[in-house]
Amino acid sequence: QRLRAGRMIEFVVERLSNIPESKKAIIVFPTYEDYRAVLESPKDDYLPCIVSLQFRLKQGKNKMILDTTFYARSIDAFQKSHGNFMAMAMISQKIANLLEDKFNKPVLCGFLDGIIADAHIYAETTKDALAIVSAFKNKKFKI
Repeated sequence: QRLRAGRMIEFVVERLSNIPESKKAIIVFPTYEDYRAVLESPKDDYLPCIVSLQFRLKQGKNKMILDTTFYARSIDAFQKSHGNFMAMAMISQKIANLLEDKFNKPVLCGFLDGIIADAHIYAETTKDALAIVSAFKNKKFKI
């Protein structure tokens, strides 16, 4: 919803289309409304876990590479992190595809790199998380 309402993907595409070397092709998720909500109700608030995504283009010989860097203030390492990583990769691919159309040359996704300030597992899922770690450790996990 935030991506659509804020036209964030369109901003990144326009920014990099006009200034490919830009360091300002950034999506920031918290809004001033989020900060107000935290102050008004500190124990019942919402602040996005993924705080920002930055997109950087590198010139290759016959192609361009789109690197993505994220900052997460927090991440649910067991239940949601894989979905967060997939969503960020999909956003990167969408931007690369749109830039490819603008530049009329291949734009490949490069790295997805980031900083996670606080990775955690919630108490109610600890048993399940430990079972998966144990299965990998004992080589009993089947994909």
